[in-house]
Amino acid sequence: MADRDDFSALPHLTDGDFFESEPMTSRLRRWLLAAVAVTALTTVATSTLASADTTPTENSAAPFAIEDGTYPDAAAILAATGATLIRGDGHITYTPCESAHQIAVWARSITLPVHRICFAATSPTGYLALNVTDAFRIETAGRAINASLSTNGEPQSVDVPMDTAVAVGESASTSNRSILLELHVTS
Repeated sequence: MADRDDFSALPHLTDGDFFESEPMTSRLRRWLLAAVAVTALTTVATSTLASADTTPTENSAAPFAIEDGTYPDAAAILAATGATLIRGDGHITYTPCESAHQIAVWARSITLPVHRICFAATSPTGYLALNVTDAFRIETAGRAINASLSTNGEPQSVDVPMDTAVAVGESASTSNRSILLELHVTS
């Protein structure tokens, strides 16, 4: 019976038989060449993308869109209402009084029925610069505002609480005509 520790009966194995037949240095060379090829392809592809065509497009002479805060369609609104809307942040917008609105202003200069112009204020903050001469009442619904007026050339600030109407200008205790200059939504 053969000794368990006697391996002479087994066929002789070499490193090439047990592992792959190619030496380790050959495999390393192939991996190194593959890594260099991938790096080269990545570099070429990146430089191709970076050198994209920089030829101006057809409308390259078009002006940039820069928001200057000027109220859109102000001339048409002036013609229709008698109110000059100057600029704002877009959170107080003119709307017909038949539509949902949060601010209503009465003034003799308004050419609409009952001398009233209305504004939607759907945000808890907002700003609108305007010029409404002979303003005499400001009313709010669902918003509180601060109104800046000029009465006899003197600045005046009026707080109008939520869901309230306030007399200003000639209908107020001063009996002087006022120009409504700004509206600020405060809540």
